Amino acid sequence: MDLPDTAADIVALFERLPTEFAGGQRMDEVAGPDRFRVTYGTTEPVGCSSIGLQALDVSTGDFYPQGWTAEQVVSAFTEGADLDVEDFGHDADLYWVRSSTTCGGEGQTGEDLSLTTMWGQAGSPWVFSAMAGSAEAFDELTAAFVTAAS
Repeated sequence: MDLPDTAADIVALFERLPTEFAGGQRMDEVAGPDRFRVTYGTTEPVGCSSIGLQALDVSTGDFYPQGWTAEQVVSAFTEGADLDVEDFGHDADLYWVRSSTTCGGEGQTGEDLSLTTMWGQAGSPWVFSAMAGSAEAFDELTAAFVTAAS
């Protein structure tokens, strides 16, 4: 699967995603020319277990060093930091890391689970990520992305 490598192609891919998923309506967010996000509904209590996909141009120097590419960002996340890295690797020029973490919020009892996979092609400025609070929703969300990208 070749990932889109322009903002217009990413927007077109995201438009092919389902309008409803896991009981939530799709909400599109364009946060500048370098970040696109699709989320589905809200979670209760509101926390890190939201369901969504994101594409981010990491080359801009806004957060990552200017000129960074997808494989550099994905490789940096294999170190773990505040998350539990479950698996990572690459298949030809497609790099990926799968992780999980928990988080809580003020006035919230317990913690939310967040499952995340980040992926991108070597040399590309675009990094994609998927996030969900359950393995079932996560698997269905990534399958919807693959279908939309095919």
